[in-house]
Amino acid sequence: MVSLVNEVLRNSQWARGRTKRAALYDLGAAAVATVALWRRRDRERSELARLDWRELKDIGLTSADVHQLLDKPFWRA
Repeated sequence: MVSLVNEVLRNSQWARGRTKRAALYDLGAAAVATVALWRRRDRERSELARLDWRELKDIGLTSADVHQLLDKPFWRA
């Protein structure tokens, strides 16, 4: 998250003359997008956990693949 904040501030229009309010808006928008991504990953991993072996085979995953994904924290891709 810290790297995201630094990236937004570095690339924001604020550095090119926009107001602090615009930079804060950019930062807030990036934070909301990050939280939405984390929630989506958590939902997807929960759905994967509910699939049986036949459904996993249909999508080309093994139970070991799913366990590996479930062991990751939600902020990791």
